This record gives sequence, C-alpha cells and structure tokens, in this order.
Amino acid sequence: MKLKDIPEVLTIENLNYQLRGITSFVNGGELSVSSVCHYKDYCKRISSWEVYDDLATNSITLNSMTKVACDFIVYTV
Repeated sequence: MKLKDIPEVLTIENLNYQLRGITSFVNGGELSVSSVCHYKDYCKRISSWEVYDDLATNSITLNSMTKVACDFIVYTV
C-alpha cells in the first residue's frame, strides 16, 4: 500500500483520529545466520514521512508514493 493511500484521519463515534505512524515486520527470508527479521517504523511528519529501521543508524525521509507493508497502523486522538 502506498503511504498516500492510508487515511490521514479516521472518524469513529464523532472522534477524529490522526494518523501517526506505521510498523512493518520485515521477514529475514531464508533461515540462515545472515538473515535477520526486524521492524521498520514509518513516522508521519507535517509534510513528509520518515522511516526508522532497527538495522540502520539514521532515519530516511520518504515521499507519499512509497509502498509499505502495514502490520500496525497507529492513530491518536
């Protein structure tokens, strides 16, 4: 799913929930010493997205056309 296709606001029982982020599980593939399962978190900023990968040292800025796997989607009131 592309980041731009995820609703920025959900309204449930007259409460608006704002999209804050997404968590994706990345399967390491084949079972070997070099394959590692891990998570990536996509954080919504004012006009962009950032991805935090637990195997990387820095975040990366993304655009809304980026495709992501959505295992968890986080909204707040």
